[in-house]
Amino acid sequence: MRQIGLSRDLLTPALREMDAKEQEAFYDEVEAFAAKLNVKQQRPALVSTMRLLGQLGRPQARRWLFKFIGAEHHPAVRAHALVALLRCLREQDIRKDEYTKLLPILEEAEFSEATRLVVELLEAHGLPDDSRALLAKLMQSPHTDLQKFALRKMGDIGTPATVRTLVEQLGDADYRRRDVAASSLRKIPDARAALIKELSTCADASKAWSIAELLPSFEGKWRQDTLDGLWQRLKDAIDNEERIQTAFLHVLKQADPAYVYQHLAEQGAKLVKAKKV
Repeated sequence: MRQIGLSRDLLTPALREMDAKEQEAFYDEVEAFAAKLNVKQQRPALVSTMRLLGQLGRPQARRWLFKFIGAEHHPAVRAHALVALLRCLREQDIRKDEYTKLLPILEEAEFSEATRLVVELLEAHGLPDDSRALLAKLMQSPHTDLQKFALRKMGDIGTPATVRTLVEQLGDADYRRRDVAASSLRKIPDARAALIKELSTCADASKAWSIAELLPSFEGKWRQDTLDGLWQRLKDAIDNEERIQTAFLHVLKQADPAYVYQHLAEQGAKLVKAKKV
């Protein structure tokens, strides 16, 4: 097959000049050539074919490409197959049997190029409905990129358990993990109640500020008892000279400015009456 020998730089403009019928015929030729390749003895040709299929970007190439992403294949073969799939699966749904081949790569001990490419591929697609257990495992991964991937995908699930995990991450020492968790929480309307509950008992100034910055993203009325509880927490924080007081004040001002003004005025009047100012 003469075209396989063309360099990528030469092939790209040639493909652009082909009309739909010519591209279809060329794809058929590449597919027929691919079926005859010996994986172990013809690796360079195999890789070149994968690159061609990636440039063509036809969804039907997925069936052949998925044969080469498993751990039993050479790292270069896996990587080229996944790069091609990134193009071929663009704007395509991933099938159940394809997920069963992709997801185990995320649990491999080494964070390889194949792992990175699977993460990139799955970023643009939803995960199966039964992926909560996998995300929980990835949160325990030693690889930071997988942890952050799990946090991002939790924003698409939004169960009470995933919300709890995301809220916990707002107190992480790594600001990048906090930012990813906050971004995911913004996607989950039901997270508002969990954030308010966490704030009401929070003692970590950094985490309180993360919550304070998140809460304006959500719609919803503030209950009187919630406002009263936060006001009391603010008073206690002021009395104890805690840094967290600014976060409580920020939330209250965002929630109900009139409430804050009224209570600050009342507190000021009490201090004047007690001759403390």
